[in-house]
Amino acid sequence: MNNNTVTYEPDNSIKKGFWSILPEIYSEIVKNRWLTFQLFKRDFATMHKQSLIGFLWIFIVPIINVAIFAMLNRSGIFNVGEINVPYPLYALLGMTFWQLFATGVTSGGNSLTASGDMITRINFSRKSLVLTSIGKPLISFFIQLILITVLFVLYRIVPAKTVLLAPLVLIPIILLTLGIG
Repeated sequence: MNNNTVTYEPDNSIKKGFWSILPEIYSEIVKNRWLTFQLFKRDFATMHKQSLIGFLWIFIVPIINVAIFAMLNRSGIFNVGEINVPYPLYALLGMTFWQLFATGVTSGGNSLTASGDMITRINFSRKSLVLTSIGKPLISFFIQLILITVLFVLYRIVPAKTVLLAPLVLIPIILLTLGIG
C-alpha cells in the first residue's frame, strides 16, 4: 500500500506579514511589466473604438454630467451650500476623483471576470489584469484634469499652492481601487 499523500496548503501571506511580501509583489509586477503593458494597449485601443465619435466620449461625458449637475443646482433641486469656486468647477473636481475610483473598481472586477478563460488556461500573474484595469480610468482622469485646467483658465482662478499636494491624494485612491479590484 502506497501512502504518498500530498497535502496542499494555500500560500499564507498573512503569516508572512505585509512588509515581507511587498518585495515579492514588486518583483512580480516588474517581471510581468511587458504583459501588463500589452494588456493595457489592447484595452486602450478598444476603449471607444466601436463608437461613432470614439475618444471624444472622454470629454463629452464629464461635460454633460457637469451640465446636468449645474442645472440641478440652479433649479434648487439640491443645494450644496456656500462654495468658494464656481459650481461647474466644483462639480467637475468632485466627479473626476470619484470616477477614477468607481470606474477603477468596476474595471478591476470586469477584467477578472472577462478574462476567466485566460486565467484558467494560462499561467500568468493575475496582478497584471488588475493593474491593467486601472489604466483606462487613469487616462480618463488625466484628460478630465485638462478640462479642469480649462475651467480654471475660463473662470480666471489661480489655484492655491496646495494643489501641488494633489498627487498625494491620488496615491490612496489608486491603492484602494487596486485593492478592491
